[in-house]
Amino acid sequence: MTDSRDSSLFDNKDLHFDPRQQGEVDPFAHALPASDEPLFPAVLPIETMADGAPYSAPYDTQGYDRFPSGAAQSKAGQEIDTELWPSASSVTELTAAQVTPLPVPTPSVSPAKHKHGPTEKEINYDRDFAVFMNLMQHGAWPQALEKLQAMRVEYPAASGLDGLIDEATLKADLMAEWAHKIKGRRLTVGQEWLIRRSLPFLLLLVLFVSGTIFYQNFVAPSREVVAMERANQSLIEEATGMVQKGQIYEAIALYTTVLARDPESSAAQQGLLEANRQAGLATTYDVAMRVAENGNLSRAARLLGSIQAKSSSFRDVDVQVNRLNTLLEAERVYNLAEKSFAQRRWLEAISSYEQAQLLSSDYQVERVKTQLSVAYFMAAQKLIAHWPSAEFGPETIRTLLRKAQGMSAQKDVISTSLDQLDLYLKGERALNSSNTGQAINAWRELYDEQPAFLGGYLAEQLYRAYLTLAGEVRENDLDYARELYEQAAAMAVRDSSEARAQLQNLGATVPTPQPTPTPQPTVAYVAAAPAVSAPPPATATPEPTPTPTNTYQGWIAFRSTREGSEQVYIMRGDGSDQRLAPEELRGQVDRLYQEEQRAADGRVVYVQSVTGRTDANIFLTSSDGQNSSMLTDNNGDEYDPVWSPTADRVAFVANHTGNDEIWVMRADGGEQRQLTFNNWEWDKHPTWAPDGSQIAFFSNRSGQRQIWAMSGDGSNQHNLSNNAYDDWDPVWIK
Repeated sequence: MTDSRDSSLFDNKDLHFDPRQQGEVDPFAHALPASDEPLFPAVLPIETMADGAPYSAPYDTQGYDRFPSGAAQSKAGQEIDTELWPSASSVTELTAAQVTPLPVPTPSVSPAKHKHGPTEKEINYDRDFAVFMNLMQHGAWPQALEKLQAMRVEYPAASGLDGLIDEATLKADLMAEWAHKIKGRRLTVGQEWLIRRSLPFLLLLVLFVSGTIFYQNFVAPSREVVAMERANQSLIEEATGMVQKGQIYEAIALYTTVLARDPESSAAQQGLLEANRQAGLATTYDVAMRVAENGNLSRAARLLGSIQAKSSSFRDVDVQVNRLNTLLEAERVYNLAEKSFAQRRWLEAISSYEQAQLLSSDYQVERVKTQLSVAYFMAAQKLIAHWPSAEFGPETIRTLLRKAQGMSAQKDVISTSLDQLDLYLKGERALNSSNTGQAINAWRELYDEQPAFLGGYLAEQLYRAYLTLAGEVRENDLDYARELYEQAAAMAVRDSSEARAQLQNLGATVPTPQPTPTPQPTVAYVAAAPAVSAPPPATATPEPTPTPTNTYQGWIAFRSTREGSEQVYIMRGDGSDQRLAPEELRGQVDRLYQEEQRAADGRVVYVQSVTGRTDANIFLTSSDGQNSSMLTDNNGDEYDPVWSPTADRVAFVANHTGNDEIWVMRADGGEQRQLTFNNWEWDKHPTWAPDGSQIAFFSNRSGQRQIWAMSGDGSNQHNLSNNAYDDWDPVWIK
């Protein structure tokens, strides 16, 4: 194998070696001054070196072996292809023109100052050092090593020689190990340097081109795909968060954007389906809220219930459903309160209104407040005129008046009633403390002012107090006892026989008893009643509840205090056979009376206020509650309307003539006619006989509340219950 390169590459320029120009480290840079002086003569007889052996270059920096002609074996005894190597004579024929001499730096100080060892010879001017440099220039590391070792002996203080010896030793060992393994032709120093310098750049160029191609074809597209996937995922996460916050339509726009980029995105498809579903729920929710605001609570509750069935976590649907259910219950209780209020059942109205307030403090706030103020006052006035019971005694009346005092316009009347109650309670406390005289003083003052206070209960209490005190003082003060018996006997009580008997025993004159005091008429209450825009909705006719009505058909049920507390009693239509009602009938009296407000064909009569007016009037509505008409339009209250059995007439109570009186009218409101007439007494709570021939009602015209009856035209008015007790609220069982 021959080297076909141009021989011009092997001129002395190629062989020139300057460590400073090649970028290599000069181990003697610290000892050799910079100078262009030649270190040795221009012509160097390389073939006759210090050791007398001819020069050979067995190894160069490119790893090519060169052996002198005739050297057929390596150190290992292997056969060597000598054709690749120049002859020994060709090496010895190198001249100064072919070998560029190394520049010898001019020392900066005189050699005499740098003498080391036994000789004065300076290493920079030593010919052996120049020979070493030339051997190193041509890669003759074994020979160069010998020169260095010889110089070490001569210049033991030259520290730079140690590094050169180590390098020459390493490279000489490498030559000995690899010379027999590599064949080739040695390049010149110039070619060798150029190739060595070019290879890194060529390698970098190849790597750069390959990397660019790989990036453009593989990395860049992959990065774009990854970037797009990340962007889509970010949009999907943002849209999901918007759905959770209720921003449905913004989420739909984001999902649509993702699907425009990647139609196969399952996450975006599922998210869009869920967002559309949520949008439908949101529409239903908004409709339900508007319907609720318009007052149709039932429909709003149904709409929200459908949302709750599909997604119980949607917005605040659970809270809204609970709120509407509460409002519906409040509405139901409120309607019961309104009905009780219209029928003057004040305590029932109070209970229902207060329950509606507890259920929902913001339901019909002003209306409930106004109605309660009236109900508190009227209930207190009603109880003041009635015999107290264990449940509704003076303390209960006082509580009702206190509540009415903060809400009602009848402050003067309420204040007077509270003063009377305080006086009564003062006497009661004195009596409980065994101070009968003090009790008599307090009660007598109240009795003189209001003899029918508490429905005559005060008179009975005072009568008993007289008898008690007379018995206590009789032995010590007979005259005082007689006076007390006389006071008791003269009182308007149901039975004063005991006081009379005591006076007869004492031989005293028995005074004429006073007539039983009649209760004062209930104070009229006038208050602005907020308008109600629509009548109560008609309800389906309830299924008949099993009652003993067949057994007691034609009898009259009523309330009475004849046993000391309010109870339901019954009697025949002529007033005979009065007795305590069976237990199964007692709880149905109110329902039986309410049924009289509904005709057989479903029409309902009810009481309602009119916008801008303070009175109450009677209205008529069809069975479906759609058509409503006003039947009465008088300057006063009309209430307690009931149908006749033939549904052609309506009996009711009206007070526009001065007192509460019984009236009748046609089913269309025509021919309104007053049936009862009183000076100040009142008649209330009409009820028709099963055959429509009579109307029963209760009245205080006899001093006590009693059940009365009359013909349908108002004639033949007579007392049915006719006793010394309070009887009221009759219901003719049909």
